[in-house]
Amino acid sequence: MSLTLQSTCPTRHGGGPPALYRSAALIALWAETAPKFHLKISPMSIKSTIISSFEIISKEKELSLPPLTDDLILLDSGLDSLSFAIIVSRLENQLGIDPFGADPDLEIPITLGDLIRIYEDHLP
Repeated sequence: MSLTLQSTCPTRHGGGPPALYRSAALIALWAETAPKFHLKISPMSIKSTIISSFEIISKEKELSLPPLTDDLILLDSGLDSLSFAIIVSRLENQLGIDPFGADPDLEIPITLGDLIRIYEDHLP
């Protein structure tokens, strides 16, 4: 496979695309051709990642969280719906799992433990 880059942008070093364009093109090429890795995620790391996400968003919003136990009612956590949307989005990026998009019949979690179990149940 060959990669040919052309640019009309002037460069300081003569012809050829600037380094930024070459780097972006190489990253794009690598992303298309690199082997896909499936990470083995343990349930314990899912739980700690979810709890960490709650702690991070609470710090960003300058909120005080109650103890993050499995029986914590999510509505009693002090986080609003936007915070939960941000948490789910970040978890998808971190874990590569979107249980809510993958299963339209999924029940809405009531407790933190329910949320953790949903992610554990959707491990690859």
